[in-house]
Amino acid sequence: MAFEKAKVLKAAEKFLSQGKITAAIKEYRQIVDHEPSDLTTLNMLGDLYVRANKKEEAISCFERFVVRTNVMKSVCGLHECTRGFAPHLFLHITFGKL
Repeated sequence: MAFEKAKVLKAAEKFLSQGKITAAIKEYRQIVDHEPSDLTTLNMLGDLYVRANKKEEAISCFERFVVRTNVMKSVCGLHECTRGFAPHLFLHITFGKL
């Protein structure tokens, strides 16, 4: 059976509009797994992990996004979800792998 991105995206957006973050994460995760080059969805997934307080998963998404695009938006996302970790962790994650 072929992967139907449009159908999965529609389901993800529906869950998101209903405030069902965990269900939306599951759908967006499917898209990222099938299309790792879809950076928009990867960034959205990172944002949702932040909202779900899943910091390690969010950091993983933002790291991948930063490495692939070097966009400041993801750096800001990384900063947001590393609050509460050691202060130097943000800089290490952001610049240690570039």
